[in-house]
Amino acid sequence: MKADTILNLALDRIISIEDDEKTIYKPSQISSIDDYFRDVIGVSVSLNIRAEHVRIWINAENAPYVETKPLHHSQQILERNDDGSIVISIHVQLNFELEREILGFGESMVVLSPKRLVNRIAKKVASMSLTYVEKEIKE
Repeated sequence: MKADTILNLALDRIISIEDDEKTIYKPSQISSIDDYFRDVIGVSVSLNIRAEHVRIWINAENAPYVETKPLHHSQQILERNDDGSIVISIHVQLNFELEREILGFGESMVVLSPKRLVNRIAKKVASMSLTYVEKEIKE
């Protein structure tokens, strides 16, 4: 890990802290923490990845929830369908927390673009399905 990167540490997992007088503290060069986390869901920021426009379909049952509790501050409604479903757009980095959020909605949320994210989610869903099938066979 580079010395000039910001570390996110889980405070509940820290067992002890020791003073390291050999390491010189170097203040962060980031001017605004809000700007640093602007393009992510969660805390996994990559300085090498640009934010992308992500289009997501949400079924009618979950559309009101996602409208009142946006996935991200950049969320915009692109379509309102006759069946009550919606299509939204968010502008974010593709990271672990984004994938977890999408997968948490199960079949009620479908990524439409970018294709790379569609494929990653589809691969995880297929693997998950296979895990359930294998588990059922063993029991």
